[in-house]
Amino acid sequence: MDADARSDVLVLVPALNEEETVAAVVTGARSWLNCDVLVINDGSSDRTTEEALSAGAMGIQHPVNLGVGAAI
Repeated sequence: MDADARSDVLVLVPALNEEETVAAVVTGARSWLNCDVLVINDGSSDRTTEEALSAGAMGIQHPVNLGVGAAI
């Protein structure tokens, strides 16, 4: 997908300390679904946001862990 193009589909991915796997999830979703991905970093203490962004996701970050339901 073109970096400036936007999809009609948005995949939400809540994440907590997932720096080792989040890039693969983002890459897989973008390639299989041809969609945009928003990673919601739910208070991680690692590089989850940086890894998600480098894989092409958009990202937001909560300052503390809210839990999956509240994060989304």
